[in-house]
Amino acid sequence: MKGGITSGVVYPRAVTELARSFALKSVGGTSAGAIAAAAAAAAESARVRNLNAAGYDEVAALPEILSRKNRSGHTNLFTFFQPQSGTSRLFRVLSAALNAPSGVRGTIRVALAAGGEYWLAALLGVMPGALLGLIAWYSPLTALSVLSLITGVFLALLGATAAVVWKLFREFGREVPDNFFGLCSGMNGEVTPAKRDGSPTGNSDEPVALTIWLTAFLNRAAGLAGQQVPLTFGQLWNPLLPPGAEPAVTDIEVRLEMMTTCLTWGRPFRLPFRNDKDVRENRFYFRESEFRQLFPPNVVDWLCAHPRESRLADHWRKEGFVPMPEPWNLPVVVATRMSLSFPILLSTVPLYSYEPNMPAEDRERQRPRRCLFSDGGICSNFPMHFFDSPLPRWPTFGFNLVAKPDNMPAAEMEAGWMPANNNEGLSETWNDFGTRGGLRSVMGFVGAIVTTMQNWTDNSQARMPGYRDRIAHVPLKPHEGGLNLAMPEELIADLGDRGQKTGQKFVHRFATNNEPVMNWDNHRWIRLRSLLANVEGMVGALERTLAHQEAAAATAGQSYEDWIRSKPLREGTGYPLTTVAQRELALETIRQLRELAKTLADPVTSLEERAPRPRPELRPRPRI
Repeated sequence: MKGGITSGVVYPRAVTELARSFALKSVGGTSAGAIAAAAAAAAESARVRNLNAAGYDEVAALPEILSRKNRSGHTNLFTFFQPQSGTSRLFRVLSAALNAPSGVRGTIRVALAAGGEYWLAALLGVMPGALLGLIAWYSPLTALSVLSLITGVFLALLGATAAVVWKLFREFGREVPDNFFGLCSGMNGEVTPAKRDGSPTGNSDEPVALTIWLTAFLNRAAGLAGQQVPLTFGQLWNPLLPPGAEPAVTDIEVRLEMMTTCLTWGRPFRLPFRNDKDVRENRFYFRESEFRQLFPPNVVDWLCAHPRESRLADHWRKEGFVPMPEPWNLPVVVATRMSLSFPILLSTVPLYSYEPNMPAEDRERQRPRRCLFSDGGICSNFPMHFFDSPLPRWPTFGFNLVAKPDNMPAAEMEAGWMPANNNEGLSETWNDFGTRGGLRSVMGFVGAIVTTMQNWTDNSQARMPGYRDRIAHVPLKPHEGGLNLAMPEELIADLGDRGQKTGQKFVHRFATNNEPVMNWDNHRWIRLRSLLANVEGMVGALERTLAHQEAAAATAGQSYEDWIRSKPLREGTGYPLTTVAQRELALETIRQLRELAKTLADPVTSLEERAPRPRPELRPRPRI
């Protein structure tokens, strides 16, 4: 499920619709999609444990819960984002800017909001111009006095604007870094009432911040309401085990994964952090005092009570650093919060680490260095590849949030769009940011650069055969989802219904016999044809390299096979083969791949002929 901040209200009813026809084995998402993925995984674990769908009732009710107004007069969705005391004025100005209409009216509304929040700075900025205008007002009426009056008014406006902007940026530069580079930490802060006249709002519920609400909600969806222990990944993997028990990784009931971005290292991470034979990344620590600013007490207490084993734990624990837990002991809310840290709006999550190749004695002398984790969508906003294998055992569905194209039919607007045949879904997405000219086009140009850097991989993958037929594109208008925190109740409900109808499309396509073309059998066939064509290309490239080296060995050098035989076992630093049996297996693998390449090199028949397009590319990439 793709990220999109408040656009995530599309997902709950889409997920519950899928759960009517499918058991959810693997769920993944980024940013707002991570919340929906965590909720779906929690509900599925409740179904595994209790053999009922009570958890999905909680998930299905989410749009109604989000749209409900609380005592502040705002919706629960809005008050999930509560600024801290130092960032409250900045947040109110941002809210005014996000909810302002376009054009002159919107500019005036934002200017008045900023002036109201920073009224003292505005007053001081107005004074020089106001003084000049006052002198001109009481002077005899001459051309000079009129000019002075006009100049005074202009200087007053300019001075107020400059003073407010200076104050705003000064406060931004001071308060936002202190709040882990966010306006809102996810914990309780200041809530601005929607009505200042004291009139009743019709609902007496107290507003609750995002992370506090999410912690309790995930427990309710998983059937653990009232328990102090937060829902952990281990309880998803095997819902029948008690909290803290290590489940067998070969028998996972519900797999939940999400993306986060380490800005300090400039790369994405998959959550929960892995520490197995393929990926060793769980070398992080957290600082208890910082996590108590970002997570509820029961979550931090659990983390402190379940650190992973570490040689440095005792040394660093004295300074307040605690090892992150093993993957099965990681609370789901911690991973979800790390994935949805939308830049500036929500604070980053700080962890600490060390250089992996540093000698142990040096690590003990050096303080751990801080690593800031932000929104997973910065690197991968639509991770459709999470659970793919070369050939699928069951369908994987993707929900892609897109801007509403021009002239989209009403039916597709209400229920999303999916390719109707194997030739659809190849069109590019157009972004005509420069058609109007002016400053708006310049801003659109900058935005297009950022969007392209973020989404080019996801956009390219969405056009691939075997991908495009299982992606539903949910269209959103400019005022729907995204940073529109103050969406009205009716719109939130409408987005929830839109998600439900999109989920019904997947059910119709993959869980019934009513779709003659774009069905599960068609999807498996496309994946098989694409895989076989790729194998032909891969082994062909391998054979060309091996044959070239073999020909060169006649005059100088060695063939790859002889080179492998010459390598000593269990020696050197270059990942040596360990046994004779392993070396023979390597040689036999190469021999059989060469035989396969010769078989596939038939000049008449090729598996690449009429294979699905565009062709996928097999290339090395680090596992995350």
